[in-house]
Amino acid sequence: MKARVIVSMACNRKCDNCCNKGRVIAQAEKLDNIDPLLFYDEIILTGGEPMLISNQVAIFLHDLRRNHVYFGKIYLYTALYNRKLELEYMDLFNYIDGLHYTVHYESTDQEVAELKLLSEMLPRKSKISFRLSIDNRLYEKYDFSNIDLSGWSIVRKLKWLDECQLPENEKLFLYDLTEYEYEHM
Repeated sequence: MKARVIVSMACNRKCDNCCNKGRVIAQAEKLDNIDPLLFYDEIILTGGEPMLISNQVAIFLHDLRRNHVYFGKIYLYTALYNRKLELEYMDLFNYIDGLHYTVHYESTDQEVAELKLLSEMLPRKSKISFRLSIDNRLYEKYDFSNIDLSGWSIVRKLKWLDECQLPENEKLFLYDLTEYEYEHM
């Protein structure tokens, strides 16, 4: 069983048909501690945009791995990278089993350039699964052939869906990291 955890509702995007608003978020069970997550084989951190609160995410992951001794898989879903976040990414790689990065349709030229920087920064020969999803409509606007995507484990064209269905083997939680103070560090 997988736990999909929305760690923040804050987002730097205004995507049409956002999966984490409306009906889907209404299905989320709100958590006030992480104990229920410890019983899941896999934890998927998502948002909003988790990298807007990268420090809280790092503390949360440290708490989960070190203090609660969670041995399951942890995946981080994000769509935000810039050079200022490089050190935060490198730190998070110590705690996660996979990074799922999405390039949204609303992405700017700058964000596509940042995808190139992120692709260059990915550690090679890593045990981490690096998954890249690019909205298929962007291929009409951008040529991605000048980006070395060889560091990504999986690269796929993403078809944006108007309806967001939670997979049967997942449970959705809301655990807003901005609401909690961590004293574990």
